[in-house]
Amino acid sequence: MTVFRRKTPSGLTEKYYYKFQVGGKLFRGPTPYTVEKEAAEWEANEKRRVLELDSKGKVLEQIRRHVVGDGVQLSDAWAAFLQVPRKKQMADGRQKLELACWNDFLAYMADRYPEIGELNGVSREMAEEYIQHIRTKGRWVRTISFRRKGKHKGVAYKSKAEKLSASTANNYLQVCRKVCKHLERRAGLAENPFGGIEKLDLDTETREAFTLEQLEKIEKAATGWMYSLFLTGINTGLREGDICRLTWENVDLENGWLDVVPSKTSKKRVKVRIPMFPALREHLETLPGERKGPLFPELARRYKTDRSGLSKQITAFLSGLEIETTREVPGRSRRASVRDVHSLRHTFAYLAGMNGWPFPLVQSILGHMSPEMTKLYMSHATDAEKAKLVATAPSMHAAMKQLPPPAEAPAAEDVLAKVRAELEAMTAKNWKEKREAALKLLDGGKQEAETPNAER
Repeated sequence: MTVFRRKTPSGLTEKYYYKFQVGGKLFRGPTPYTVEKEAAEWEANEKRRVLELDSKGKVLEQIRRHVVGDGVQLSDAWAAFLQVPRKKQMADGRQKLELACWNDFLAYMADRYPEIGELNGVSREMAEEYIQHIRTKGRWVRTISFRRKGKHKGVAYKSKAEKLSASTANNYLQVCRKVCKHLERRAGLAENPFGGIEKLDLDTETREAFTLEQLEKIEKAATGWMYSLFLTGINTGLREGDICRLTWENVDLENGWLDVVPSKTSKKRVKVRIPMFPALREHLETLPGERKGPLFPELARRYKTDRSGLSKQITAFLSGLEIETTREVPGRSRRASVRDVHSLRHTFAYLAGMNGWPFPLVQSILGHMSPEMTKLYMSHATDAEKAKLVATAPSMHAAMKQLPPPAEAPAAEDVLAKVRAELEAMTAKNWKEKREAALKLLDGGKQEAETPNAER
C-alpha cells in the first residue's frame, strides 16, 4: 500500500494521504478516510480513474493530430517540406530556385496577412490573390540580391520585369502547390489552397534551326572552345550542358561512338549511343593533352564557374555574326530566345529528317521522349543502322549543302482561286478529273490524280 499518514507537530494526522504517478505526472493528496484499508481502496479507485482519463486523452490527441495535424508555422514550412521522404532528392540548383519562389510567397503573406502564422491559416482566396499578382504584376519582392563573383559585397537591384512569362508564373504556382501537398496532413490542411488553380497556357517562343548561311558564318568565325561547342552540337544534337560535361570516358574513338546519359532525357537516366560523324571524330583526334577528364576543359570550366556568363558570350558571338538571337513576344516584358546552342539540337533533328533518317532512329539519338517510348524506339534502332547512316552522310553540315532549297508554298488565296476555277469548270462528263485536280491543289500537290494527263 502506498497510503500514509503525515506527521504534524501535534502528532500523526487522522486521515490517510495517497501518492502515485501516471504518464510521468505525480498525483498526491489526502483521502477522505481515517482507516488505512478504506484509504487504500480509495487510492486504487482514484488511480484507475486517472488512468482511464489519461487513456482517453491520448486517443483524443491522436484524433486531433490526425484531423488537424501538428500544425506547421509558415516560417518552418520549407524545412519541414525538405524532411518529407521522396523518390529523388532535388539538386542544389533546383532547390535554390524553388526556395526563392516559396520565400516570395512568405513575403507576400507577411506583408498582406501578418496575422497568419501557420500554414493551415492560408485560405484558397489568399492563394488565388498571390498567384494573380504573380501573373499580372510579377514577383512580390522586386528587389533581387546577389553576390558578384570574386567580390564579397552583396549587390541588389530592383527587377524591371513587370510581367513574368507563363512558364515562370506556373513555376511559382507549382512550388507553392507542392509544398502544401507534401505538408497537407502534418499541417492540418482541409484542402490544398493552391490545388484548384489552373496553370497558364505556355507562351514560349520556339527555338529555330540555323540556316545554311548561318552555319557557314559560325563555321568560319568560331575558334577554340566556341568551335568545339558548335561542332559537337551540330553533329550530336546534345544540349549545351551535356556537351560541356562530356569527358573522355564518354568517347570511343576507335569505334566512333559517344555514350552519353543526357541530363534531361528521362527520370530513369537512359544512356544514349551517338555515332560520331567524321568531322567531329577528326576534331577529337586532334585535341591536345591526355585523353582523360573533361573532353573540352576550357568549356567545362566556363560552364561550371559562370554559366550565365557563358550564355552571354555565345549570344554575343551569334549577334556579332548578325544572327537573330532574341525576339519580342506580345504581352511579355523580356525578349524570348530563338537561337542559341539549343538551336543546334533543332538543326540536327531537321537535317536528319530532311535526309530521310527514320523517325525512331532520330529519337533514339536525341533521346527526347517519355522513358517508355524511348525504350520502344531504341529497340528498333540498332548500332548497325546508326553506323550505316553515318557512313552515307559524312557530316551534318555537308549533308545540308546537298539539300535543294525548299520550294515556297503557294499563298492560300491562290490555291482557293485555282480550286474554285476547277469546280466551276466541272461538268457531268469531266467531274472526276476536276475533283481530282481540286483535291491535288488542296493537298499541296501531294495527291496524284487518278486519271492520266493524256486521257484528260
